[in-house]
Amino acid sequence: MYLTAHYTQSMKYRPGAILFLSAIILFLNSCKDEYTLCSTSKTVSFIGGFYQKISGSDVSARVPNLNIYLLNTGSSAIYSNQQNAHTFSLPLNPQADSSRYVISISAAQSDTLTIVYSTQSISLSPECGSVFNNNITKVYTTAHSLDSAVLINAVINTNPLENAKIFF
Repeated sequence: MYLTAHYTQSMKYRPGAILFLSAIILFLNSCKDEYTLCSTSKTVSFIGGFYQKISGSDVSARVPNLNIYLLNTGSSAIYSNQQNAHTFSLPLNPQADSSRYVISISAAQSDTLTIVYSTQSISLSPECGSVFNNNITKVYTTAHSLDSAVLINAVINTNPLENAKIFF
């Protein structure tokens, strides 16, 4: 009888204890998302990749000597003499609706890469601030050393995905 009564009394407290522990675990996990969100990168960049058409297929390619700088800013190089590059990342001005870059892939002539976009400020939280996301409407180049640019992913956010294929 004592064993049955003791077992029955101890069972009264277990559902409460389980509920209490569940509430603590839920609280700790809900706080974790806020801290994880604040520590993630807020950097967004246009990502381009170099390609060549070979037998009708787009093939990733490397350029011998990459130089990129903002148009009309003199010598503030974003890339300077980058050897054998196959991708590049460029910042976009959130206060503008387009950005233009001078790009050269060898000692030959330079081209102009133009990216036209809209910008939206996304609030992450009061503690974490905001991030600028971009939506590309058009990307194009002059055709001296480069052949063309093809938009493949119009959304620029904190996920580092390739946005355009640059053919040469």
